[in-house]
Amino acid sequence: MEWADGQLSLTLNFGNYLQLTDDPLYFEAYLQSLQVAGDLNDLLFVAWLSAGLGGGAQ
Repeated sequence: MEWADGQLSLTLNFGNYLQLTDDPLYFEAYLQSLQVAGDLNDLLFVAWLSAGLGGGAQ
């Protein structure tokens, strides 16, 4: 990531992500991290709704 001429430039190397498929341990850990992120998202959504922030009828 670099800042030049008033613009932010982001360079991605997808080769690093391809390495996840080479080792089953890394791949399994990656999938599990996605599962944890999804579960946390669901939990926060339910907490948001139960707190009355869903914008429903009052």
